[in-house]
Amino acid sequence: MQNMSQFQLLLFHRDIASSQIYSDAGVDALIVDLENRGKGARQLGFDTEINTHSLADLEAVKNNTNAHVMCRINGPSKEMHIEIADVLNAGADEIIVPMIRHIDQACAAVEGISGKAKITLMVETQEALSFVPAMSALPIDRIYIGLNDLQISRGSVSIFSSLIDGSLDTIRSGVNGVQFGFGGLTLRGMGRPLPVSHLVANLARLQADFTFLRRSFYHDIKTHNPIQVLAQMRQDIHDAKQRNQAQIATDYLALKSAIQDLEIALSA
Repeated sequence: MQNMSQFQLLLFHRDIASSQIYSDAGVDALIVDLENRGKGARQLGFDTEINTHSLADLEAVKNNTNAHVMCRINGPSKEMHIEIADVLNAGADEIIVPMIRHIDQACAAVEGISGKAKITLMVETQEALSFVPAMSALPIDRIYIGLNDLQISRGSVSIFSSLIDGSLDTIRSGVNGVQFGFGGLTLRGMGRPLPVSHLVANLARLQADFTFLRRSFYHDIKTHNPIQVLAQMRQDIHDAKQRNQAQIATDYLALKSAIQDLEIALSA
């Protein structure tokens, strides 16, 4: 079950057996991903993953695990209220709303959910950057920064550009009273093309409350004890939050250097 007092690790559902294992091991939520409308065209040519989950998957996760079950729906549309009703009926504890481009869309999502589930709003478009404080003032629970689509929307060189160009810091300063998260973690010592240690340091620097486990997590954890791995991830975040200002500044310079080197390679 979800523990809101600890740093939260959220995992995309893959199959029931895995979801049961990782729910029992301590992930804070399982995510069933229904977002697919227009996503293939939008992310064509980018190194992303598009899930093929269904309402049946949502019901199965709800009925076969003890997890807090999150469901990402499609972006705002005229049919959003129908999709919200469907996922509520299927048992979603929390609804993730992606691709918001106007504050009215965020308000419509909140109104449609109407307190029947927790709410995560995603900031992943250029337009959304201008009304983050207004989003966080709504009766929602989380704001998550979608780095993949934010890169596409802004035309950035890499998905990590917003970590060092001031964008993420500006967004963070506008989020008040709700949980804040971005990025994705995997096991210590791993992570490509950006080592996970850099993301741990930046999650701690920006006082993030949660993150997703990245798609490589399932591969990386195969020969490890999931209980120990999840505990270690949270300990790494905790330790990173204890750094002094000089250490934080040094680690941020290392992050900038690593991302700049990556972007030079991508531009070559």
